[in-house]
Amino acid sequence: MNMKKIAALTLAVAMMATSACAVDTTKDEEQISSIPGQFFEAFVNQDDDLLDSLVEGDDVREKLDIQIARTRFSEDSYNLILHAISLTEIENIEVLDIDRKEGTARVGVDLSYVNLEDFVMSLSDGGYPYYNYSCLLTYDGYIEKLDSFEKEDKSMNLNFSYNEDDETWELSKSSAKRLIKLFASRYNSLLIPVQIDPSEAEVIASMAFTELSGSADSTYIDFEPESLRTFDGLFTCGTGPESDAAAAQFVEAYITYVLDHDPEFSADGYDVAVSGSAPSMQQLSEQLTTREFMINYYMNFIRYTNLGLDLDQMLDAQGALIYSTLADAVADADPETYITHLTYDPYSPVPEFSLFDEGLIMTPDESMVHIQDDLVAVYTEAAIERLYAAGEMDTETYNDLIDSLSGGDEPITNPDHPNQAVNTHEEVPSFSDGDLVYAYSDPDENGFSMFYSKDEEYTDTVEYYIDDEGIWATVIFDQPFDVGTTLVYDWWVDDELVVDSQEIFIVTLGQLAVETHLDTDGFPEDHVYEMRIWNETHNHVYAYVILEK
Repeated sequence: MNMKKIAALTLAVAMMATSACAVDTTKDEEQISSIPGQFFEAFVNQDDDLLDSLVEGDDVREKLDIQIARTRFSEDSYNLILHAISLTEIENIEVLDIDRKEGTARVGVDLSYVNLEDFVMSLSDGGYPYYNYSCLLTYDGYIEKLDSFEKEDKSMNLNFSYNEDDETWELSKSSAKRLIKLFASRYNSLLIPVQIDPSEAEVIASMAFTELSGSADSTYIDFEPESLRTFDGLFTCGTGPESDAAAAQFVEAYITYVLDHDPEFSADGYDVAVSGSAPSMQQLSEQLTTREFMINYYMNFIRYTNLGLDLDQMLDAQGALIYSTLADAVADADPETYITHLTYDPYSPVPEFSLFDEGLIMTPDESMVHIQDDLVAVYTEAAIERLYAAGEMDTETYNDLIDSLSGGDEPITNPDHPNQAVNTHEEVPSFSDGDLVYAYSDPDENGFSMFYSKDEEYTDTVEYYIDDEGIWATVIFDQPFDVGTTLVYDWWVDDELVVDSQEIFIVTLGQLAVETHLDTDGFPEDHVYEMRIWNETHNHVYAYVILEK
């Protein structure tokens, strides 16, 4: 072969190779230079497929999220971090080295980014942010602050590897982690947006009251519905469809009254004081002592005790009577000072206020509702007469109840349960001034003996009866409780509570004896049995009884 031709051919091939190499290098540089920007964009947009194609390895996002402690943040906090990343600007990229044969490349990158640690420090009150950070910004408020925050310049080298299968360059895992670690601040957990701006607290509190005036329910105030039934503790009553509807009617009327008297909503941050006028609690309470109310109240009790009304229905009817009476009285009541306080949890996912101690409905004083003892019989008799006239009661029941009104001074005991206590005797302990009395009984035929202590103001004596169905303890009081009084009792066996706060309703005029029962599933064994009778609020013991063998 002609050597000149061979030389010419060799030169041509060499020039073609050099030209091809130059083209490949340019193409590599272009692809590598585009990856950092695409990387940030894919991470911010949560485009996991693109992210996996740009960075070596699999499940790239999951591994990178670890760098910024993703699991520690709420969705809003994480999105703020993503927004900070989206603000990154790549100022310059210089390819430092490309070796296609080795499948490696290295570039230098100049960028500007939001230093989140400095950002949080700028929003704190100075010093260590964990102790001084009190920034209350909404999500949009944080975005605005991030957008205007001065960026920090950073220069760093990034490594790339060549993927032979895909014929593409990929950012190394270590370099990807270095980029994301720029946004890994120990203070990121403080980036928690509030749900509303403090300036909106007054408006939302006012909106909450407006809601209550129309529905007795509120999107914006967190409260238990029972907390609005402030008169429940003054009477024996319960919940149910009629009672709940009447209570809601009362709340709507009460809050409407407050709003009609131009209340002032005054916010200090997220604490809102509401001051103005509410219907006179004294005048509202007086409506529950009128002749008409009391007659209807005792009619419901008689329907339960003598006319077959279910207990739950009776309690529901009493609640309905109470709150419908109050609702009707609100509009005509004189105004009195109304003050309540709401506090808002700015970080709650559902925007709502919590109540301080005052409550939304003012609480009546027990002394406002008082019925004279001599009127109880009068109202009870009137209730009997009205039920009889309405045809709800037959003549025999009517006569029996009228006759019972004059015989209510004797203790009411159960003749089926004779007293098994033997030689009960009382003594005043040396430390007592007479207001506390101890009593003891001797062992009975089954080996049981009784001890009881009593409050002289209430209790006269205690009896008991034991058989295969359990234990009956009967406390006989010095004076009858008013009809409608609620008592509660507990039973303990060997210091273990087995009956807790069982209610007893006084439904018979002149009732002096109150019986409690403990089911022992067979004849009681050798244990210590304790029983206490309390007032309704469970803070005063009327009688304490111990039975043991």
